[in-house]
Amino acid sequence: MAPPPALDVPRSAPGESPDRSTQAHADGGERTDPVGAFVLMTIAGALFAAMNAFAHEAAAAAPVAVVAGARASVGAIISFLFAILVRRTPLRPFVAQAYLGANRPMWGRTLFGTAAMACTFLALGDQRLPLGDAATLFNLSPLLVACIAPFLLNEPTDRRLAWTLPLAVAGVLAILRPSFLRSGAHTSLPATPVFTAILAAFFASFAMVLLRSTRGARQEPGTGGAAPESSVEAVALHFSTFAAIVFVGFAYFSGAFATFASWKGSVPSMLGAGVSAGCAQLAMTAAYRRERAARVAALGYLNVPMSAILGALLHRQWPTLFTFVGMTLIVGSGLFGALMPRRKAAPPAPKKRDGGPPFR
Repeated sequence: MAPPPALDVPRSAPGESPDRSTQAHADGGERTDPVGAFVLMTIAGALFAAMNAFAHEAAAAAPVAVVAGARASVGAIISFLFAILVRRTPLRPFVAQAYLGANRPMWGRTLFGTAAMACTFLALGDQRLPLGDAATLFNLSPLLVACIAPFLLNEPTDRRLAWTLPLAVAGVLAILRPSFLRSGAHTSLPATPVFTAILAAFFASFAMVLLRSTRGARQEPGTGGAAPESSVEAVALHFSTFAAIVFVGFAYFSGAFATFASWKGSVPSMLGAGVSAGCAQLAMTAAYRRERAARVAALGYLNVPMSAILGALLHRQWPTLFTFVGMTLIVGSGLFGALMPRRKAAPPAPKKRDGGPPFR
């Protein structure tokens, strides 16, 4: 009798076939790469921390739509050049895959990602909200991913993950110590950028979950076969191109480019945000292909200690005792959540015939 199917294998969206990298083993397990996901998310965390710093500086003078458009445009160029020059992907199949072959998870990732980017840059551009407070609110998205992934991806969440995520949140608060947690602070945060940052985390959580779904190949109707799986670069290019069109178009029609003389000094910061975010997007997309969404999302907290290190190097803001405690909590919980062994699903009990031996 054939072995029972694995109980913890994510279901593919209708009309899609599962990714070969996540096919179940004969023992009911799942082929994943937690170490590779950890390395890639570490790189993505460092780059996203740099993007936040560059964007916060650029948005102080330049319109938010221009900053977001520059970030998306540079990200699209990086995805395209990486596919053509580094991966040696043929031009026409790659372009067709990124645009004509976009499936529903790709479009969902693009739409939610664009909404998250808009809210992110609006929050970063509001100078009333400190960068540390904004980063704290952005990092609500991994917790939201852990909550929605079991429902949207049918990925069961390990019970121990319920301990790692609160520890990571505690680490975020220990490092950034937002103003609403500081003793003796009588000032209140403005409601608009706070709500915008929370909304960015909400949209980003759905975009991250849909990144996991993009690993499946699109089923061609009427052919009985499946098209090649969408590559990491194709997913990133689809999202970046759509976002660039939206933000650049809005900046143009709102007259933002007419005031170029007032914000031309922010161009280097915008380019820095675009390069760092474009490379981070490739790393993050590849990470979500290698491990379950909730575990990869837990690794997203690594950008917080990266931000602390970046602040020490660029602004001489040396880590305090709270920073070291927070970094220990975040890195420790991320490693534990990503590398801990998963429990295998127990096979069902063998059926028995009435009055006879077990059915085999």
